[in-house]
Amino acid sequence: MGKLAQPLTSEDLNPQPAPGAAPMRQRGVPPSAELDSLNFKLPAAFVKEFKREALDCDMKLNELLIECFQHRKTTRTA
Repeated sequence: MGKLAQPLTSEDLNPQPAPGAAPMRQRGVPPSAELDSLNFKLPAAFVKEFKREALDCDMKLNELLIECFQHRKTTRTA
């Protein structure tokens, strides 16, 4: 003889809350309400390489951009 299915109860019909989103990594940057957007387009190959570099260095994209800009300011000739 086959196994009988268990009858459903009201508990089975109550939706379970979805787990909350994992908190974002914070590194002492101001809240996004205090930040301005930079909007510009770049070649897809550069974007892929830039994202890979940030990932390899365990950095956010904006952190890598800031570091690159600071380096340029300190090494450029007058």
